[in-house]
Amino acid sequence: MTRIELRFTPANLGLLAAGLKLATVRRERHAVVGDTFEALQRTWRITAVVPMALGDAFRHLYPLEGFDSSEEFFDSWVASYELVQPPDLNQGVYAHYFIGQA
Repeated sequence: MTRIELRFTPANLGLLAAGLKLATVRRERHAVVGDTFEALQRTWRITAVVPMALGDAFRHLYPLEGFDSSEEFFDSWVASYELVQPPDLNQGVYAHYFIGQA
């Protein structure tokens, strides 16, 4: 088990604080199951890391990312990475699932 660093935008920290965010999709794998990270003065444990296509992440993971729609998740992801062109929906990404620890 390793302590990793995951950074979140202020908006995503708000989703995390509200208990709405249970996963984060990243371009690279940042963890393995059991790794932990700190956010909001709390420790979070990685429960799964799943490779997938970015388009699949947008279609299926928006509720776990804390969003009401796939479009909202798409817009947030594009803004987070400051993309000037639409992302390749076939691009491989990693969904990191996590849970807060007491």
